[in-house]
Amino acid sequence: MKRRYISLAFLAVFIYILLIALLVRFESASPDASITGPGGAVWYTLTTLTTVGYGDTYPVTPGGRVIGALFQLMSIGVLVTLISTVLSLLRSRLLPLLMLSFKKNQHWYIFSEVNPRTRLMAEALAKDPAAPKKHMIIFFDSGTGDDGILPAGVRTAFPPEKLLAFKNGKGSADVFAMGDDQAENDRLAWTLKDLPCRVFSMSSFEPDRLSDRLFLFDPHDVCARLYWHLYPVTSPFETIVLIGSGRYADALLEQAVLINVLAPDQRISYHVFGDFTDFRNLHPSLGQIFDGSGDAADVLIFHDEPWNSDLTLLKNADRILFCGDSADESIGRAAALRRACPLKGRVFVRGAAPLEGFVTFGTPDQLITPDHIIQRRLNETAIKLHNLYHDQVAGSPAWEELSGFLRRSNIASADHLPVKARILLGGDVPFTPDTIARAASVYEHADEELLERCRRIEHERWMRFHLMNNWQYAPVRDNAARLHPLLLPYEKLSRADQLKDDYSWKLLTELAKKGKEG
Repeated sequence: MKRRYISLAFLAVFIYILLIALLVRFESASPDASITGPGGAVWYTLTTLTTVGYGDTYPVTPGGRVIGALFQLMSIGVLVTLISTVLSLLRSRLLPLLMLSFKKNQHWYIFSEVNPRTRLMAEALAKDPAAPKKHMIIFFDSGTGDDGILPAGVRTAFPPEKLLAFKNGKGSADVFAMGDDQAENDRLAWTLKDLPCRVFSMSSFEPDRLSDRLFLFDPHDVCARLYWHLYPVTSPFETIVLIGSGRYADALLEQAVLINVLAPDQRISYHVFGDFTDFRNLHPSLGQIFDGSGDAADVLIFHDEPWNSDLTLLKNADRILFCGDSADESIGRAAALRRACPLKGRVFVRGAAPLEGFVTFGTPDQLITPDHIIQRRLNETAIKLHNLYHDQVAGSPAWEELSGFLRRSNIASADHLPVKARILLGGDVPFTPDTIARAASVYEHADEELLERCRRIEHERWMRFHLMNNWQYAPVRDNAARLHPLLLPYEKLSRADQLKDDYSWKLLTELAKKGKEG
């Protein structure tokens, strides 16, 4: 962009010098000319372009008058440009800074650009009951954004780092890097991670160590988590068909394996159609999850044939997910299947808007919310979960000392809590303070048979998470090499290690206590 402006400036200077030279050449041939040299020509152009027009110099030859007419027309453009530049400076720099200077002590929500995602997030924050009462929504606008911004939003040409410098540590701030360019999101996140603000960056990158002020979210993972919680698997014997290729399909399959752990003797069947080559290569331990070495005996089948080659399977499936990266392709396939045959189960389509006749998921208004982007509740629950473990296991690190992987491990465990509540209460129940309290009560009064069942479920879930991240068994733990001595069937664990899985269920009691206090 900078080179383009420099090139345009050189071109403008070249054209100006050329017109001056032509004007001098035309006028110098007339004895009546008032423009006889370059100095007079420059003076004439300046008075014309600035619309001053003293009248002391003017062209008299036909060629000179043509050049003069060009400068007169250009003077209108200069005037319009000057006015628009002044207005732009007022709108994007001076007025916003003047407004923000009076509100430095308020909480600022700063967005790295203007796009449909940031507009949705700004609208959600404006209505968020958990947001600070006094806050400002600020958009950095590089000049390429749209004009449909919240009336309450301030639009400025100053990037987030300069806005934070202007704020100078007064009040608090959250910065949202939610552009289409992940590399730019990452760049901004790492630029700001040590400044007095929280940074929420839309990125699939995960460093070994995360700053306490840096939060990364992957929209594909958010979509997958949201789907399995909105439409949970309640039967341990479901047949599920996933159709699609790409990052959404990969994330939905991965989260299905991690979240859908319901019973020690479950047998959920996953039939997957699409290109999952990268997924299979990156998760070589899938065979250990689905070979029956644990209590669960789920089935995962990758089909190489076309998705519509087995209509009997599709007709009898409990649910079918059309979940490719191309929403249009998913919609077309779902419509074709519905026309072709009657279906036993529900059909889910990842799309941009609700569709009649299908259950649509992953729409922008579902994904772009404070709960899913900031993940306030999930992160708080994960921290509580780790603190329970930290109190139970001597020498374990504090939350601030955990690697990115171990934080994700706690988040995955916290993400399974709604499933635990359904296991204890039976059926499809919402994860509300009331159900949390009831589930906690059931667990507190559970007999040994139920407690043992709960421990087996949690160990299976824990093993799946580690195997999906390519950990392997070894007698001695080595985090760097991803080796762990507890990656064994439940029966082979010591009694002390079996009892460690209780802490993840006890979190329901802690959450119930918090609900009563709140």
